[in-house]
Amino acid sequence: MIIVSIETSSQRGSVAIKADGQIHEAALPLGEPHSSTLLPAVEELLNKVEISKEHVEALAVGTGPGAFTGLRVGLATAKGWADAAGIKVAPVPSLCALAFPQLIRGLDVLTISDARKGEVYAAYFPGLGPSGLPEAYQGPVLLSQSDFSSWLEGLVTGENTVVVGTGMEIVGDELGKKPELDLDQDLNPYPEARVVAQIGKIIFELGRSIKAVDLIPCYVRPPDASLPE
Repeated sequence: MIIVSIETSSQRGSVAIKADGQIHEAALPLGEPHSSTLLPAVEELLNKVEISKEHVEALAVGTGPGAFTGLRVGLATAKGWADAAGIKVAPVPSLCALAFPQLIRGLDVLTISDARKGEVYAAYFPGLGPSGLPEAYQGPVLLSQSDFSSWLEGLVTGENTVVVGTGMEIVGDELGKKPELDLDQDLNPYPEARVVAQIGKIIFELGRSIKAVDLIPCYVRPPDASLPE
């Protein structure tokens, strides 16, 4: 199965193609809006691996939580493509994609992503679920620094728990109070499209893919703007 995956929940967006047992990935240019770089990156990667758009059989996309604008770009692209091509989509929570590389190493994972405004998105993954997919025991939740302290205090983690994510700088002092957490590994703090493709493949094999019309983001935080009453 040829899968194109998209991850735009953070400033470090990426796209990937999974075909013939290999994954090819390209990062989106930093400092430029995903809205102007996503489709050119997909086209360039397709050309590089010599696969036409018509041969893509499935899409996988990171659903957040993350930056509102980035998520909308990624999901709108996947939804429009899947609808036009009549193919299905694997929705992949972005914190699951962040945790997955460490979960397949047999570790428990605490993901902490910067949610801006002094807040973080957090989730705890005590290993992989029976299906082979990441399953959060707690989260994703949106927490202020003070709320995170209380949340972490009540969290029972495993002995082999690593912490990963861009939010570690925000709540690092609180994390340091829990000595069983491994904060020292040099791990990529951003979810990657190549991992979205890996998880997407499992979702398709389990028959859990969805139609384009059913694809929705996981914002967690309510939007700042609201309709007038």
